[in-house]
Amino acid sequence: MKRLALSLLLGLMALEAFGAPPARTGITLPPEIREQFLMNMRDHLSAISEIQAALAKGRFHQAADIAKDRIGLGASSSEACRMSGMAMHKEASPNPLTDNRALSGFMPESMHKIGFGMHAAADQFAQDARKAAKTGDYRMAIASLSRVTTQCIACHARFKLNSR
Repeated sequence: MKRLALSLLLGLMALEAFGAPPARTGITLPPEIREQFLMNMRDHLSAISEIQAALAKGRFHQAADIAKDRIGLGASSSEACRMSGMAMHKEASPNPLTDNRALSGFMPESMHKIGFGMHAAADQFAQDARKAAKTGDYRMAIASLSRVTTQCIACHARFKLNSR
């Protein structure tokens, strides 16, 4: 109990010393694109949970497949991050319910970069998990997965979706 109280006190002191975190940038999306975006993020979180469960069972190849198929650069949810906002406006308007490129035109460039980093980190995790299957070094895979979630944290710390 004393450790918890001390940890909370130190955390509050750190916040006071460094000031409040900077305000997050609000992103406004049309309702149908907002819903697709939220579905993508929820699926990414679900995929990370499935990856963790596979790692806990020593199923490194399964974890790699989940990362590559659902979060990696080849996943359909990565389309918006692979495109620049300018490229999006030059193409015909995609259907927001079936094409993740519709989100691209609403994302600031810095959000593109973080998103691309997350998808690329998922691909790297897939490679590292396959190596871990051969070597048995699960720590490499877990460290690599941490680089995926670090990108998620960076994006959520910097951006928020505006209310409808």
